[in-house]
Amino acid sequence: QFYMLGWIADYPDPQDWIDLVETGNPNNTMNFSNPAGDTLTQQADSSLNANQRNSDYAQVEEQAVQQVAWIPFAQGKNIFVYQKYVQNFGFDAQGLIPDISWPSVQILAH
Repeated sequence: QFYMLGWIADYPDPQDWIDLVETGNPNNTMNFSNPAGDTLTQQADSSLNANQRNSDYAQVEEQAVQQVAWIPFAQGKNIFVYQKYVQNFGFDAQGLIPDISWPSVQILAH
């Protein structure tokens, strides 16, 4: 069986993606189970050490790929086109334009 799942990050952290393969998580719609990965995920979720968290999440992701919990086949890309006279226009790591940035956008004489 094969099905396609679309997911967009809610926040820029690996945890937002890794919960897709955590046993019992409602977002784990493929019912994948990896007890070793669950232990690493719980360890990473509670860690205050960013390097250790990222390492743990990377291991869980590698395990999920090796066990074929998912097969990544595409990655979206955002393209923004705007004139040079539009200043201070920006977007965040998720490709979204934060509401807080709009007051600083300026249209210069052109």
